[in-house]
Amino acid sequence: MDYNDAHVIDDNESITKMSKDNIQILVETNDVINYAIQQNGGKVIRNICIKNLSENEYDNLIVKISSDNDFINISYVGVQNLKAKEELNLKDINININGDYLASLTERVTCSLRFAVYMGDEEVTSVTSYVVALAYDQWPGLKYTPEILTAFSMPNHPVIINLIQLASQYLEKWTGNPSLAGYQIGGSDRIKQMAAAAFAAIQKNNITYANPPSSFEEFGQRIRLADAVLDQHLGTCMDLTLIYVACLEAMGLNPIMVLMRGHIFAGVWLIEDSFPDTVMDDPSQLEKRMANGINEILVVECTSMCAGKVCEFDEAVKIAQDNVSNYAEFEFAIDVTRARSFGVRPLPVRVKTDTGFVIEHKDRIDTEITNKPNQVGETFDLSNLQTESNVTKQLQWERKLLDLSLRNMLINLRFTKAVVPLLCSSVSMLEDSLSDGEEFKVLCRPDNMSVSGDGGIPIEAITNLGEFEEFIELEGKHKRLHSFYTEKELNSCLTKIYRSAKSSMEENGASTLYLALGLLRWMESAKSTVVRYAPIILLPIDITRKTANKGYVMRMRDEDAQINITLLEFLKQNYDVKIDGLDPLPTDDHGLDLPKIFAIIRHGVMSMPMWDVVEGGLIGNFSFSQFVMWNDIHNNCNMLEKNDIVRSLIKGAVDWKCDIPAEVETDEAYLPVTADASQLRAINMAANNVSFVLHGPPGTGKSQTITAMIANALTKGKTVLFVAEKMAALEVVQKRLDALGIGDFCLELHSNKATKKAVLDQLRKNLEISVYGMKTEYDEKIQNIHNMKSELDSYVKKLYERRTFGKSVKELIDIYETIPDNGIEVKFSIDYAGKITQAELDNQRRSLEQLIAAGKEIGNLNNHPLAAIKQTIYTQSLRMDLEEAVSDYKNVLMIIRKDVDLLISIIKLEKPVSESEWRNIESIAKSIIDADTIPEFLFNADNIDKEFDPILEYINDNYVLMTRKSNLCNIWNESFLCMDMDKYRIRLGEANKKFFGKSKAINLIVSEIQSFAKCTINETQLPLIFADIEMYQKQVVEVEKKKSSLAFEWKQIIEKYNTPDELKSYKEQLRIQRSLVDKYRNLINSIRNSGDYETALECSRHVVNDFEELTKSETKLGKILNIDFGNSDGNWIDCRENLCHMLVDNASDIKDWIIFRQSEDACKKQGLGDICEVYENGLPNDQVMNVYLRSIYKAIIISVIENEPVLNGFTGNGFNEKILQFKKLDDEFMQLTKDEMIYKLTHNLPSPYESVEMSKELNILRRAISSNGRGITIRSLFEQIPNILKKLTPCMLMSPISVAQYLSFNVEPYDIVIFDEASQLPTCKAVGVLARGKNAVIVGDPNQMPPTSFFAGNTVDEDNLDIEDLDSILDDCLALGMPSTHLQWHYRSRHESLIAFSNTEFYENSMLTFPSVNDREKCVSLIKVDSFFDRKNGRINAGEAKAIVEEIKRRYKDPELTNMSIGVVTFNISQQTLIQDMLQEEFSKDFAFDKWASEGEESLFVKNLENVQGDERDVILFSVSFGPDEDGKLLLNFGPLNKQGGWKRLNVAVSRARYEMIVFSTMTSDMIDLKRTKSKGVESLKNFLEYAEKGKLHIPDISSFEKERHGILDCICSELEKAGYKYQIDVGHSKFKVDIAVLNPFNEDEYLLGILLDGDTYRQSVNTKDREISQINVLTGLGWKLHRIWTMDWWDNSKKEIEKLLDKLNDLVYDEHHENSEEEKQDFQLTNEEIVNEPEPSTIKKMSPFGRIDNTDNMNIDTEKIKNIVVSSETDTKEKIIYSVIDYESADIGSVLLSSSEYSMKEHFDEIVDRIQAIVDVEAPISYDNLLKRTLRSFGIARSGNSTIETTDKALKKVNAKIRKQNNIRFYWKNDQNPDTYGFYRNDQNQSDKRAIDEISQQEIKNAVCITLESKGSLAKDELVKETIRTMGYARSGTALVEAVERGIKYGRKTGEIMLSDNKKYIIS
Repeated sequence: MDYNDAHVIDDNESITKMSKDNIQILVETNDVINYAIQQNGGKVIRNICIKNLSENEYDNLIVKISSDNDFINISYVGVQNLKAKEELNLKDINININGDYLASLTERVTCSLRFAVYMGDEEVTSVTSYVVALAYDQWPGLKYTPEILTAFSMPNHPVIINLIQLASQYLEKWTGNPSLAGYQIGGSDRIKQMAAAAFAAIQKNNITYANPPSSFEEFGQRIRLADAVLDQHLGTCMDLTLIYVACLEAMGLNPIMVLMRGHIFAGVWLIEDSFPDTVMDDPSQLEKRMANGINEILVVECTSMCAGKVCEFDEAVKIAQDNVSNYAEFEFAIDVTRARSFGVRPLPVRVKTDTGFVIEHKDRIDTEITNKPNQVGETFDLSNLQTESNVTKQLQWERKLLDLSLRNMLINLRFTKAVVPLLCSSVSMLEDSLSDGEEFKVLCRPDNMSVSGDGGIPIEAITNLGEFEEFIELEGKHKRLHSFYTEKELNSCLTKIYRSAKSSMEENGASTLYLALGLLRWMESAKSTVVRYAPIILLPIDITRKTANKGYVMRMRDEDAQINITLLEFLKQNYDVKIDGLDPLPTDDHGLDLPKIFAIIRHGVMSMPMWDVVEGGLIGNFSFSQFVMWNDIHNNCNMLEKNDIVRSLIKGAVDWKCDIPAEVETDEAYLPVTADASQLRAINMAANNVSFVLHGPPGTGKSQTITAMIANALTKGKTVLFVAEKMAALEVVQKRLDALGIGDFCLELHSNKATKKAVLDQLRKNLEISVYGMKTEYDEKIQNIHNMKSELDSYVKKLYERRTFGKSVKELIDIYETIPDNGIEVKFSIDYAGKITQAELDNQRRSLEQLIAAGKEIGNLNNHPLAAIKQTIYTQSLRMDLEEAVSDYKNVLMIIRKDVDLLISIIKLEKPVSESEWRNIESIAKSIIDADTIPEFLFNADNIDKEFDPILEYINDNYVLMTRKSNLCNIWNESFLCMDMDKYRIRLGEANKKFFGKSKAINLIVSEIQSFAKCTINETQLPLIFADIEMYQKQVVEVEKKKSSLAFEWKQIIEKYNTPDELKSYKEQLRIQRSLVDKYRNLINSIRNSGDYETALECSRHVVNDFEELTKSETKLGKILNIDFGNSDGNWIDCRENLCHMLVDNASDIKDWIIFRQSEDACKKQGLGDICEVYENGLPNDQVMNVYLRSIYKAIIISVIENEPVLNGFTGNGFNEKILQFKKLDDEFMQLTKDEMIYKLTHNLPSPYESVEMSKELNILRRAISSNGRGITIRSLFEQIPNILKKLTPCMLMSPISVAQYLSFNVEPYDIVIFDEASQLPTCKAVGVLARGKNAVIVGDPNQMPPTSFFAGNTVDEDNLDIEDLDSILDDCLALGMPSTHLQWHYRSRHESLIAFSNTEFYENSMLTFPSVNDREKCVSLIKVDSFFDRKNGRINAGEAKAIVEEIKRRYKDPELTNMSIGVVTFNISQQTLIQDMLQEEFSKDFAFDKWASEGEESLFVKNLENVQGDERDVILFSVSFGPDEDGKLLLNFGPLNKQGGWKRLNVAVSRARYEMIVFSTMTSDMIDLKRTKSKGVESLKNFLEYAEKGKLHIPDISSFEKERHGILDCICSELEKAGYKYQIDVGHSKFKVDIAVLNPFNEDEYLLGILLDGDTYRQSVNTKDREISQINVLTGLGWKLHRIWTMDWWDNSKKEIEKLLDKLNDLVYDEHHENSEEEKQDFQLTNEEIVNEPEPSTIKKMSPFGRIDNTDNMNIDTEKIKNIVVSSETDTKEKIIYSVIDYESADIGSVLLSSSEYSMKEHFDEIVDRIQAIVDVEAPISYDNLLKRTLRSFGIARSGNSTIETTDKALKKVNAKIRKQNNIRFYWKNDQNPDTYGFYRNDQNQSDKRAIDEISQQEIKNAVCITLESKGSLAKDELVKETIRTMGYARSGTALVEAVERGIKYGRKTGEIMLSDNKKYIIS
């Protein structure tokens, strides 16, 4: 077949033609067509383009398409409208192609297509195109769509039906089953049998191979269709393949056609599948699917069916497979089934109409036809492959340690002499034999085998044995393996391999010798031409050499074979190829099931083009850079899980009790070096067996802490394993340990390059150390330290101890100092104050606030008209009820006044005034009424008892009689009591005398008497009854007799009071009445005698009734308002009436008053009665809370201090002395600690007498030392001496790889493992180290560099993200929730600005940094370089590099800068290299420069972001490198910085400097547009550049929660302002602040003095040494001059503390002046007066909420600042000042009425200036406020506003005056006035508009003092103040006055006018 030469012509080019109407037509057509293309939807016309080039518009155009033959039927295409200049494209026009015409073609025909455009019936233009129509059986060739070839496979052709019927017969013959059921029954074997049956059916027809049929075609190929082939019995490979494929397709199978160069093969899917695309061009896809174990496809050489060839089907398959594997000849494969799915249909059957040729044909005999094929072979079910075991943490760690780079032989096997390829007929059988324990001798290659070519070992050749296959197979059966090498090469290679494996075993504890079985052939990309190989199975082997002549023998080690996990991970990460089913590895009866393993690999890489498995084997050492760590984890799973941290990392949660013991806070550590509180906590945590994370931000002393941690642990008998990846980190700690004298006890083994000699030398040296030293005094001294600490700590503890009142004493004193002193104090008892709680204080304050609020509504409380109202509850009905009640009360008062007036006119008394007099009238009235109720005889009786005695006797007798009668009436009828008992007694006597009838007679009497009785009686009772009745009758007579003797008046009385009690009660009532009446008896008798008694009596009744009504009214009114009527000074009734009027007049305020009373009542209940009383007595509203708070707080403070001896006895001087003593003791103790450490470590050295085991180990070590370690490795030595090793070197300093290299798991773990720079250590490298310790300290900073992986591949396991490691062991431990602690204090930067950005940007300002004495300067600067970032030529910035080199040279030559070490940091490696090259060029020119840069303790370095962590220098030069390119374009791609976490690199770079950092950049911050990126790293870079440019930090607004300054600090600041000093508060960028920093008046960029209080900064330091010594030392080291003010000193005497402070400041100013001016040797003292050049109010200094000066421009002292210093010397000649008191003269400027708006109008401006000038001329010196007030009042404006102030300020600029500022107040002086010689004090006390004390200039006050001294002579301070106040005209003194005079005295002293004599009295100089 010659279809490879077939071709087609190119598509027709666009054919165009222009019409006269300027209509142009262009046509594009396909150049070829045949029946198959037409039947499968092929297009002829691709595009018709019609262009209207005219200015006219055309409608209804028709395009007519026709041909010159029957190729197409005429077709029309309409164009409805074609606008002027329009171009219309008609795509994919469907025309009616004549299929019958194409089907009839037997030869190629060229057809013309004519395209004509008609406008109506007129043809306007036309064009002709040509298409070649191929014969019906002609294939266009490869250049047309190849899949059209499948159309010539005609499964439905009758001859195909005949063939498959014949095939079914063969099937029945072979299998007994003739069915052709496709894939429905059987498996791959059945499919193969069907394919073989079709093969046999065609073979039966004995078709002869022939060339293609003759034709006159110049391209393509004629194909014999099925009927032609079988009719002619001729066919090409193409014809036979198409027939065979048609048969397969008719059987229901999925056939393929494989086109090679010049040939074609048929194939069939053995499974029901197809390729994803119709055309497949990857030969490996076929090869993999044909491989053993996969068996998805078989291919067939169809020419093997031709006549003359007797070939079995299996042979045809083998031939095809061998040819298809020749990739160089492969073109592509066509999947017929896939083509059908895309609509490529078979050609229909073409029936001949004539008989055609008849050719004699003879079928083959049966013996020439293929037999039943062999079975396909084992096919593995790979559909449900899965890994049985889950991915574990350990497996992930192992994977991460794998080297996935191409330098790893496990990924990219390079066939050098380091490996030995083996010739093996079956690697599977080889593996089985080795697994069964067989040994194989390794021999050279056969003598007659040659290797062709010069390219090294031909890898594919080891599987293609050719003629040697049987020989190699036979040798294998005899356990002989041949290699590809000659004998000499083999011996050399195996010897090297053997020695390398032995060395690995000895050094690493693991062998690396393996037999690699199976190689994966792979390519990096589809376009790559380099073929690479990777081993698949690694079989652990040993090779031994029994004798030198017998060569090497190979056998399997007692280890499991393993899959190349490096390869699997490489495939997964780089190609997303995940191969399941290999964990565990498939096995068979002997060992591994290699065929299945290879099948799984092939299945996994099936989709990878050109990839496959080469089933060969080779011997080699397979290792990689981290193999020792990988092996360490891989082989020690159980040991890993014994460690708490590792086990927790595996589980993903803390799996041990990680509580921090209390001892951490209290234990004393062995500290030979200084450690702050945060460092000490970490040291104690490590010593107390706590595993934790130690956060170490930049410069916080990580190395110092680790050193102290190791020293402390070793001294306490613990063993330490210190691990860091960088040798520099180990060396830093080693040097520090050496400096402490314990370096000998620490063995450094950083890498596997450590020499055995060095290790043995140190161990020998330690053996020779003798035990020395005496027991130190450590234990005794430490107690002294404890006691001293306790004393110092007790102050801050008690000062800040939270008390029952909710605050500490310190807080309360600060609050107290902020409360204004109003000169009033309410006394609270100390006992009460000592018991008060926070809740009570809060309640009191709330109640008082409510009281004040209510009081504000009322107004002035003093003598308030509603003061009598005590009601505390207001109701809605109160007001309505009140009006009625007040009206009733008023009416009653009027009636009382009227009736009383009448009564007193009758009884002749004076009018009553007071309430008692009015009440007396009421008593008189009651007496008159009472007198009328007393009988006259009793009213005038002298003895009332005597009058009542006989009456009482009668009443008593009568009462007894009545009682007796009542009792008798209970028994008898009342009539019986009156009967004569003598008659019954006589009758009874007579009856008793009878003899006969006695009983009857007696019974008759009894019966008669019984009729009167109410109870039964008998005869024996009769005598008693008679006696009883007679006694009663006798009493009746006696009582009647007494009654008859009574007077008529008494008889009337006893009618009313007839019982003894009633009469006695009447007697008592009468007695009381008489007692009341007796007072007025004479008056009453007089009234009676006057005859007006009845009138008086009537009037009295009215008066009494009136007063009763008054009481009711008062009760009603009192119930409503709870009025306290109280006493009245005037007329009682008048006062009551006035009260009514006030209630009525103020009725609208009653609710407010009741609310006030309600609040007042609540306050009184809470013990605030005294405050309420002061308030009601007129204390202003705004002072009430101040008075309360100052009073209660003072009492509380005193109560606490009195009960705390520490506070009560505190003095600053004494405390400072204790600090000095503690410092001295601490220095001594630190040296003592070093001695104690040496003592303990040397006493722990091993002794041969300790134990037999110890002696044995010592002997082993000594022998090793003596032999220089001959025959023993470091690892094996350590394994043999585990006990003495930890005694000789209890501390090991190692890298992770050296730990795995030298330390076995089989020894006792170390007590503490310490990791440094843990943020850069991946977890996989750390776990092996962790497992060798009991506890671990993970030291690092999560905000610094992660493990450098920017250029590494992706190592994240996307399928197991739940167990995926984080960046580092530090991050994993933090995520685990391990305890953590932070190093807080930053020490590296000698200027706070160097770390401020990092602290703010990355650490949320959590680092504690020390403020700089020149804090107002910054040490981070930016130099803008005029250059560009050369992205195209190496990503460098030459301009920046040159600028940096020049800066280095400048510093080298500068004598002041040359001693400062320098480091250069760049953004990338390219820039680093460029600078290094430039420097090298400069070094070559100047040897001294080279020496300067390279020598010294800290040489010059040039590093990039990736490797600068851990380095520091005095000066850092930072090359940003990136920036705009040469075109000015800035790409926001800054390399690693853009990545997630890239900001950490920037953090490292910007925190390396100690003294200065200079940034060199071609871009500025404003060039970075954050809208274009979301990278935090880029945002941070922008912020950093802005900081370097402007010095401003992006600090979040914290004003809402920033504590306002207050208390003592506020007071000090106020005093400093008064003294004229400028200052800043809370100096520092971190939480550690200098409380107040006073600016140096000579250089405001630095501070004169730092003032430290015992505030928050002091309290937050929990460590005594930090608080009292270290922080002070650091600040002093930074240049600070410090002054401390203690709270208790301030409380005791604040004025004394201020004086001490000001004295110190004056001394410092003096010193500063003498430093700045050597010419003037005079005494300088700072005054509180300041020259003001600009009278703008805006220049007044303002403090921001943060205590900083808002406008620094206004803070610059001008060139005349020296005027602030008053010079006094003996040579000074001053004009004598004459002091005098004069009256204040006010300017008479009249008044003009203007409104505020009119005042601001332009037309009044000149008048305002004139008036101000007039006021200044008369009243100067005058304060700004007073001048403003007087000016506004002259225009009738009472209050100032913004507009009036602004107008006045503008006018002041036009006034001729000079200005002096005193205590922040501006004073205006006339130009001719000299403030220095001004001698007047102006008295304005008699004026109505007096000046406030702060409106009087200090000159005047000073003058008043001088006047007083002139008149009084020398005076003590208190007397001078008092007398000066009198001189000034004030009658009384106050706090403000006293303070003003004291300032005047101080001012006079500073001017030299006032002096202090030796006897401490003031005199005038």
